[in-house]
This record gives sequence, structure tokens and C-alpha cells, in this order.
Amino acid sequence: MATGSWMSSTSPIGTATSSPMRLSYLTSSSLCAVLMTLPPYRPAASESLTTLELTGADRPGLLSEVFAVLADLQYSVAQAKLWTYKGRVAALIFVEEESGAPVEELDKIRCIKARLRNVVSVSLSSADPGRTEIDRRLHQMLLSDQELDHSATVSHGGDSSVSIQNWTERGYSIVSVQCRDRPKLLFDTVCALTDLNYVIFHGKIDTNDDLACQEFYIRRADGSLIGSESERQTLIQCLQAAIDRRASEGLRLELHAPDRRRELLAEATRTFRENGLSVTMAEVSRKGDTASNVFYVTDAAGRPANVKTIDAVIEKIGAGNVRVCEDPIQGTGRNRPGWGGFVGRRLPEQLGQTKSVQLRPDKISVPHYQLYDSMRKILLYYIL
Repeated sequence: MATGSWMSSTSPIGTATSSPMRLSYLTSSSLCAVLMTLPPYRPAASESLTTLELTGADRPGLLSEVFAVLADLQYSVAQAKLWTYKGRVAALIFVEEESGAPVEELDKIRCIKARLRNVVSVSLSSADPGRTEIDRRLHQMLLSDQELDHSATVSHGGDSSVSIQNWTERGYSIVSVQCRDRPKLLFDTVCALTDLNYVIFHGKIDTNDDLACQEFYIRRADGSLIGSESERQTLIQCLQAAIDRRASEGLRLELHAPDRRRELLAEATRTFRENGLSVTMAEVSRKGDTASNVFYVTDAAGRPANVKTIDAVIEKIGAGNVRVCEDPIQGTGRNRPGWGGFVGRRLPEQLGQTKSVQLRPDKISVPHYQLYDSMRKILLYYIL
């Protein structure tokens, strides 16, 4: 069994928690799976489906055109997720034949590519949506798209603040992140560091009402520190982008309807387009025989949608199928159950109202790549 140490802000860095009561609580919690024996990752079973990866320039009506092409080719969308960021779009769409089988014939695959390439850049593969870390893949797609698009600029925007300094004596680069707390914040920052080939040796997560503070002690994969100002600025920009990408802009619309027609998504998104709405984020899924879809919409210029426009959309799609909902990501930090909130508030209730918790992965007797692979799975499976 692996060993490790949890530390609170009331103890010096590197001092392990030794209280039997605290250790008993930690070892019984799902969070302690990071430190103790890690359980297997077992998502809900689902068959392999054909996966469309779409990237390109965002524009109003883009999602409508994609779903219209798939409906015209008589394919069903089993699951999909779309993010937009700074005028770019990335989407993962899992499609299947009418029979529920993946699209495997080469002629059909070529046809899908040919039709969709008139709309957006596309690649196809076979994947199991239950075992695909969709959010991480969207991060990677937007990061690669940003790197390929040399005309795109990444600014120090939003409410996030990232700073980096080297602690040469101890051999660490220290990354400090401050931003508004929200669900999946830790997932986004850890994935960004990992995908940029940095290894996290020590971390601290602290939350205070709506503010989240994260601190990571990192090295490059080869063990060296961040060595140049350009590398430092690149990492700062990538972390800020990872934080800001998930920020949902627009009004949240939920569409729940019997999933009997493949044209459902095409008709709904066409209604958005015809009423001048642009989709900034979307998540499509099926629960049994019911389609459960979430869309964030703005007007074509990115401004909040007009109330009369939303009423017209609801009337067209059906008032019984569409509802306007409060965005849970934009709720108050006190009521949100994300990992940052769990670490910063629920654990202190059991640990004497401590304000923050620190984790020392370098004290765990498993390879770092195994630890962080397991951490990502725990973030997806247990918390998020």
C-alpha cells in the first residue's frame, strides 16, 4: 500500500498530519484514494462509437450546420460536447448508425469528412465516450488549435492571475494561480500542467468564499526548472486559457425531449440560428429514451440574448421541452460542490476548521505518471 501525508496550513510545509482521528477520516474518504490504494476506474459501460473531432473558427450557426449534415446522412448523435474560446471552436461528437453500431465503412467515413470539411476541420476515430476524458481532450484540441493559429493572441484576461517564480535552492518552479472558484477548476489546471509536460511535486489548494488559490511546485519532465522568460509567459498564458475556456457565456437552455428522431438536434439548433442566437457551449447526451441537452446562447455579437428572442425559441421548439436555467458554474462559491470547494470547505469541517489542505505527491511510493493518471480519473469518476 502506498504511503503519503496530508498537511494543513497550520503546519509547516512537509509536516505530516499524525492525529489518529484525522488520519482515520482521511483514509475513509474517497479523496484519500489519491494517497492510498487506488480503486479501478469503472465508468458506465458503453459501446465504441465513431468520434468526430471538430476544430476551427467559430461563427453563428456552425453547430446547426454540423447537426444538419449528420441528420441528412442519417446518423444519430449519441453524445457531444462543444466549447468556444476567443473565436475558435472545438467539439467532440460521438455518432452511430440507426442500428446503434459505429460508422466503420470507409466510404461512409470519407463521405462524412467530405461533407463536414465544407463547414469545419474534422477528424474521425473510434472511441468509447464512457472512457474518453472529453474535457481534457477539448483542452488539448483548443491548445493545439491556438498553437497552429499564429494570428490568435492570448491575453492576460478574465479574473485569473497566474505568477511563476523559481525556487532554485529547492529545485522547484512555483506556480501560483488565483481566480474565481468553480467546479472542475483543479482538473483544468492540473491537466494544463500535465499536457505541457510538467510534473507536480507538491500542491496547495485554498478557497475563501468565491476565491480559489492554488500553488504548485513543479519541474519539467526532465527534472529542470522553467528556464526562460518566453517559457514562463507561455505557461502563464496556457494556464489562463485553461481556466477561462470553461467559463460559460450566455443564457443556459436545457432541452429534454423523447429521442425518437435524429433531426431533433438539427431542428433545435436551426431554430437558434434563425432567431439570431449563437451557441457558445453545448453538451448533448441521452438518458434512456430521452435526449438531455444543454446549450449556452448569446446573440450573434456575443451579447446577452433578448428576452423576446428566447420566448420565440421556446415557443418554436415547445415550452414543454425547453427551459431556461441558472448556470451552476455561475452560482455562489458557497453552494458549489467542485473539487476546490470540497477540499477547501468539507474537509475542514472534519479537521478542526482548517482553511486549506496540502498534498505531497513526492511522498507517495508510486511513479508520478501513475499518480496523476489516477488523480485525473478520480476527479472525473468520484468528484466531477
